[in-house]
Amino acid sequence: MSDIPPPQRVSDEIREDNLTGYVFPWANDRPVLAKMAGNDLSYLLLFATADKLSEFLPKCGIEYQSIKQIDNPVEFIDNLPKDIVVVYDPYMTNRGTVRWVQVLRKLGDII
Repeated sequence: MSDIPPPQRVSDEIREDNLTGYVFPWANDRPVLAKMAGNDLSYLLLFATADKLSEFLPKCGIEYQSIKQIDNPVEFIDNLPKDIVVVYDPYMTNRGTVRWVQVLRKLGDII
């Protein structure tokens, strides 16, 4: 068992964002999913720009073949398996931890 604690919520803020145009890593004909220490969940990492994706993923050792872009966020999220945690704009803090915003699913809406 790992001594690394699982990810934890650090804010109760809920905001409405539009993920149209966000990008995500792609390999082997599917989205690249990340794992976080401390749990067994799979995470789909979305980024506002390809530059942010290209800067962040190598720091985490995540490999990808290409970058895909989201055209219809509601349809995109609704078609993902419910056990995938969708997060956007992850970044590395000065302490070496990763922060992100999690997408909440509610009746097909992204909030």
